[in-house]
Amino acid sequence: MLPDEILRHIIAGLSFPDAFQASQVCRRWRACASAFAGAADLSELPLRLDASAAALSRGLLSIAARFPLLREIHFCTAGRTNAWFSTADIKAVVRRCSRLRQISACGQGIDMADALAECSAVKTVALFNQAPAPVPVDEIAAAAPPTLRALTIECTPSELSPPVALSATWTLTALTTLSLPGNALATINVGALVNMEVLDLSWNFISALPATIGNLRKLKVLRLSENRIETLPVELCGLPSIMCVDVSFNYLQSLPPEISGMRSLVFFNARYNMFFPAQVPRCVANHPAVVIGGVDFL
Repeated sequence: MLPDEILRHIIAGLSFPDAFQASQVCRRWRACASAFAGAADLSELPLRLDASAAALSRGLLSIAARFPLLREIHFCTAGRTNAWFSTADIKAVVRRCSRLRQISACGQGIDMADALAECSAVKTVALFNQAPAPVPVDEIAAAAPPTLRALTIECTPSELSPPVALSATWTLTALTTLSLPGNALATINVGALVNMEVLDLSWNFISALPATIGNLRKLKVLRLSENRIETLPVELCGLPSIMCVDVSFNYLQSLPPEISGMRSLVFFNARYNMFFPAQVPRCVANHPAVVIGGVDFL
């Protein structure tokens, strides 16, 4: 029989699912596994679980569902369609894990809206869809808990995707980070998200920013590259906390002179638009943070 010290050393080299299975062999093995983990019970660990296509099985999902203090879980289909687990599988895990704080998923055909309705404590959601078909952004936002602080929904951009209009009824006022690149968004209304600090809407079909962008008084980073924006609202220039703006690769005809008064600005990328540098107001061109140059239609 192996000494406990050696057994603990062996279990320490196992992956978490294997260590859990080892803890089910007998009381002695469970004590060694729990000692290695630094917890009285493996089910009390604030762990991260990676459910990848290479190792995912119904058994692994059932293991995950046995950990009520699971804090972070990542589902990955490794480029395949979502045949490894269903929405019901995901819901079974998150319903059991009442302290789940972060959910991320990567793959194709990901449907997380129903599962998020079970996550009352989740703070961060990140979905990376490898297919060009848009994810139902509004449905996910409606299902997410109102305490959500960071939401990322990233899709593979495609010019063939039908334009999508975001609902004006978002209630996720606790959001500080919103990243929606490649979702074929044509219109947006984020004026109610007053705690927003980082907003990424690059690689979409947006042609105009609403004046309500001026409500985001805490906004620090705004990414709008690879859209179809023709003009910038004056309200953008009045944001007191803004530090970084990227409007490169758009259809801008010029830049508003009010940019010269943006004192907190560190970087303003306006390269590759529909104007020549000589068409930019001198007060803007002389701003140390403004970068211009490149003409997109040449």
